[in-house]
Amino acid sequence: SVLPAFKYSEALAQEDVFQVISCQLTGLSTQTTEAKAAIQTDMEAARQQVQQAEAALEQVKESQRQGVSQLEVKVNTLIETQEQLQAAKDEKKKVKNENHDDILMGEKLREAKSKNVAIDEGAFCCLLNGSWTSTEERKEKLATLK
Repeated sequence: SVLPAFKYSEALAQEDVFQVISCQLTGLSTQTTEAKAAIQTDMEAARQQVQQAEAALEQVKESQRQGVSQLEVKVNTLIETQEQLQAAKDEKKKVKNENHDDILMGEKLREAKSKNVAIDEGAFCCLLNGSWTSTEERKEKLATLK
């Protein structure tokens, strides 16, 4: 016998241990691969959620920017309208003051016209016709001329 010290039973026992360890390592390797795949899947899902959240946040920001822009347009329109309203009020006040002056002038002109008509119809007619008969009537007619 060439190998007198070789113990076949020990070799078989070591082979069995080696097989057990090999199976355990294969099992651990499979578990590690499955865990790695699960972690990668979870990380990809989390990455997608982050991207979706960022996209939603950007949409909200854009919506807010548009809202602010529309509000600025409305505020500017309101300011312009208030300025136009104030200008119209000022113009109305100016016209009202001018109309008031015109009304006063018109009233004075009507009064003067009515006095003039009274003088023309009363005193001048009598003066031209010579129809004053009494001194008292003459004083009354002359008083209207003043």
